[in-house]
Amino acid sequence: MQNFKDFLLWEKASRDTIDVKRVYVDICGDLIAGIMLSQIIYWHLPDVRGRSKLRVYKDDKFWVAKEHNDWWEECRITQWQSRRAIKILGDKGLIEKKYFMFNGRRTTHIRLIENNLISAINDACNFNKIRSESFTTTDYSESLQPITETTPIDYNKKHTGLHPHTQKVAENTENYTTDSYQERIQSIVHYYDKKKRESGFTDPLRPLRDSDKQVLNSLIIREGVDWVFDRIDVYFDEELYGSGDAQIQHFLDEEVQHYIDLKTR
Repeated sequence: MQNFKDFLLWEKASRDTIDVKRVYVDICGDLIAGIMLSQIIYWHLPDVRGRSKLRVYKDDKFWVAKEHNDWWEECRITQWQSRRAIKILGDKGLIEKKYFMFNGRRTTHIRLIENNLISAINDACNFNKIRSESFTTTDYSESLQPITETTPIDYNKKHTGLHPHTQKVAENTENYTTDSYQERIQSIVHYYDKKKRESGFTDPLRPLRDSDKQVLNSLIIREGVDWVFDRIDVYFDEELYGSGDAQIQHFLDEEVQHYIDLKTR
């Protein structure tokens, strides 16, 4: 294009867009997670002929199978953002996530939990008002539009923005004092063991050495417990354990931590 007039013509003709309803962002409390939710919903919607777009069938269910870099091609979400968004959607009960083999690789599979999605939308929207004002026509294409109108949100609901495991510790301990040291360490170990088992490892964790606890505590002091949980997610999502047994001592290795720093910049 040579000038702004050319740009206007291109802008009018371009179909390179991402359709995201604002209510999806509202129920996620996060823009990136809302965009991902919109894309996951797209894959669960029927195509123009009324046929399902889902083709992957595992555990008696249909799934969306995506590697983290696939989201960039679809909706410009980076690998790091996709991990974070999937965690938000999972924590809110909007999706189920499992790992299966796909095209010869261990791949994240996602399934929309429809009932929870509907409940979340109803909670975020004044649904009765939308229905009475906007669902007066049998034209389905017209009835879709009002859902994106500005709608009231209940801001009185308690929301800390903390990872569930962090919240559990915070409810029992107002301040991170010496008395809470063991609680912080145990919370991280519990979460690490959970992620380890979800990744298919059945052998128990080795006991923490004093040096291991010192490294963990330094990570907590650096950015907080919730930040350590995020780093554990990266470790398992990126399969940084390689061919090893995914013991927490490997996660705490200096080179592994440096690599995670590079991945999360």
